[in-house]
Amino acid sequence: MKSSSRLRAGLLLLGAWLASGAVHAQPFLLRGVAEVAAGTSHTCALTLAGNVLCWGISSSLGNGTYTDSAYPVVIESIENAVAIAAGGSHTCALLSDGSIRCWGSGGAGQLGDGGFLERRTPVAVVGIDDASAITAGKEHTCARVADGAVKCWGRGQSGELGDGLAEGSAVPVSVATLTGVAMLDAGERHTCAVGVDGSVACWGNNDAGQLGVGTEGFSAVPAVVAQVADAGGIGAGTDHTCAIVDDGQVMCWGDNTSGQLGLGHTDPTQAPTLLPGIDGATSLSAAGHTCITTAEQRVRCWGRNTYGQSGTNDTAPALSPTTVIDFGQPVSVATGGGHSCAAVADGRVFCWGSAYDGQLGTGHFGGSATAVDVLGIDDAVGLIAGGHHTCGIRAGGSFVCWGDNSFGQLGNGGSPDLATPQQAVDIEAVSFAAGHNHSCGLESDGHVSCWGLGDEGQLGMPPNQQTAVPLTVPGIQSAVAIASGSSANHTCVLNANDAVQCWGAGFAGELGIVDGSVVAISGVNDTRALGAGRTHTCAVDGAGIVRCWGDNYWGQFGNGDVVGHFGVAVGVEGATAVAGGLAHTCARMDGGSVMCWGAGLGGGGTGVRGSNLFPALVNGVSAVSAIAAGVDHTCALSEDGIVKCWGFGHRGQLGNGDYRNATVPVKVEGVTDAIALTAGFFHSCALRSGGSIKCWGDGASGQLGNGAFAYVLVPSPVERSPTVLRDGFE
Repeated sequence: MKSSSRLRAGLLLLGAWLASGAVHAQPFLLRGVAEVAAGTSHTCALTLAGNVLCWGISSSLGNGTYTDSAYPVVIESIENAVAIAAGGSHTCALLSDGSIRCWGSGGAGQLGDGGFLERRTPVAVVGIDDASAITAGKEHTCARVADGAVKCWGRGQSGELGDGLAEGSAVPVSVATLTGVAMLDAGERHTCAVGVDGSVACWGNNDAGQLGVGTEGFSAVPAVVAQVADAGGIGAGTDHTCAIVDDGQVMCWGDNTSGQLGLGHTDPTQAPTLLPGIDGATSLSAAGHTCITTAEQRVRCWGRNTYGQSGTNDTAPALSPTTVIDFGQPVSVATGGGHSCAAVADGRVFCWGSAYDGQLGTGHFGGSATAVDVLGIDDAVGLIAGGHHTCGIRAGGSFVCWGDNSFGQLGNGGSPDLATPQQAVDIEAVSFAAGHNHSCGLESDGHVSCWGLGDEGQLGMPPNQQTAVPLTVPGIQSAVAIASGSSANHTCVLNANDAVQCWGAGFAGELGIVDGSVVAISGVNDTRALGAGRTHTCAVDGAGIVRCWGDNYWGQFGNGDVVGHFGVAVGVEGATAVAGGLAHTCARMDGGSVMCWGAGLGGGGTGVRGSNLFPALVNGVSAVSAIAAGVDHTCALSEDGIVKCWGFGHRGQLGNGDYRNATVPVKVEGVTDAIALTAGFFHSCALRSGGSIKCWGDGASGQLGNGAFAYVLVPSPVERSPTVLRDGFE
């Protein structure tokens, strides 16, 4: 009955849309939604007509593509769906005939098709044709079948399948001793069910007490939660559980590190505990945070809030339930890894939190695909990007930094992540380098200071050192140049005698030896330029010969083999500068051309995908004055101030207004007068001739410096790409 009414409503909606002539003002809002489900980096919606639309990371979209989407895309092969469930990186749809279709990650068997492969289009779950409800955990899935019994499949090493065995299954297995189930919900690695009598039973992982049985230790069979006897709803989160009890009150138990129990503190509890001040709850969803809908037609959330997913209009942990800004009468709410979404009574969907993979469906990813201005900087003379942070040198030698500050890599003495520049502790820096989670400054007297994470010795001091203010690196007294890489955990300097010294991570030989503190690289002399990748380092000597050492698995030495070397390998000749990415290397050649080698999964700039064991000419760039390499993209600055980038573009790091990969260089929009260039993990920045800075790409930690992070703190409506119109949108 429910299925036919949904179909009828959907046909009426479609008829109205067709009659309108499909002429609408932008944006095109998602309409006619009955239910929404959120995974780690994707979201899906079920329409009244039984269609399923998804948005976010490509592997979870179900449309067969390899491109992330910040707009909803229709799964063409799904019709007459009556329920959906989103796991960590997989999704399942229950059809009106009782069968189930799943897609996405399948490495743990969570798709239920008998295999362990990723499926980018829906596949049928084996042996189920009588399902009436579904739920999905991180890597497992469960369904209610005939007579209220439950079957589960996928990861089972923590007992989350409930069949009495601590092992996984790629086909459905029966949950032991369980019948008469009314409701069902799966957490990260545990599952809970509500019986028709209001009792609650949970099984699976219990290391935080999330099963509610008063003890720790996983259970491979359902265990009754004795203190809950009248449940009307259940939500299993990452490591906690909440239930709606009589009169719409809420009880929670398990992990409380981020306040996800809503008790006003962060103390965990193994016993179900009543939340103060909550009544009238009508539905519930839990992940690392918890959200409810209420009889007062509101959404209230609490818990982890790193990306604004608790809807409090800030990013501080929400220890108690907070009302999300009003956006309409909520019908259901869904919590994902770093975001939340709600379907409202008029059929629209609103989302808030992380937009890193486009999972908010607003048409935007977590950052900017075109160059944006760094706020408050108009006198910069240099800049450098680390993994997820950026720094600029101002006239006079002071420096400012912005972005990720988890390990003190901004050098300002410690603060939260910053989306606008802030001055770091003053040193007389003439240049500096930034690695994955650390920064180093070269001082005018030849000394070097470093700050940030030092777990692998990348600060030039004993491992496990960490500092939010610069500390002098011992043994460096005459440095004239310094280099690291956005993915690197090591640092190198060029000394006045043209010798090279390195320190930090050295397990792949990137220091020139297997391990060590500050060491000199043997066999490297007359050095003119340095470049550091994740686990390899390269130098250009006076004759323009590039020599690399460290990891060579992807051919990042450019010498025709994939053998790593703790010594020195000879690469290309005729170079004037070199840059290293995660597993690729590029060199600026005498005359202004660019050659690249190594991993080319995002396109090595040659127009052909795949790795190159020898240097290959990059097409479409000339008169290049500088190059910069991110993890899997590269940018080149030409003498006329234009910047072009190539490689992976899924975070907007190519700057051309698109999020697709590019196998040949594409022009960065909004930059016409650049004089310097840098590349971070998934972002890039250019210094302009007037002293201002523009950045593009990933902005999750504020590394674009434009005052914004890669998340939305208040609910935003899910939209549809203006280039495509079909039923379900207006």
